[in-house]
Amino acid sequence: MLQNEYAIGDYVSLQNSGLGVTKETRSHMITLLEALNAEKEYKQETLFLAASLSDRYLVNLAVRNSKAPCMIKLAICATLMSAKLEQPMQPNFNRMVRLVETKWGV
Repeated sequence: MLQNEYAIGDYVSLQNSGLGVTKETRSHMITLLEALNAEKEYKQETLFLAASLSDRYLVNLAVRNSKAPCMIKLAICATLMSAKLEQPMQPNFNRMVRLVETKWGV
């Protein structure tokens, strides 16, 4: 359990953390989350849950002074996890990765 409580998004302001996430990189991640959500025609709740999962993961990394993962991979994993909870059709990881590779060249 964390000794201090941090608000979602505090990882950007934690200057002493080695996370290395700026407002711009978070904005790019959120844009990718929105694009994935729109492409797959997921519910709005799926997008919000994916953003929340990503932010919670990043704040925990910042508190532990860890480096951030690839934000693209984080966006894909958060979208998949939230879709598994919110969507009636279960998503497929390989299809999601192929979608990102073909659609956005990542």
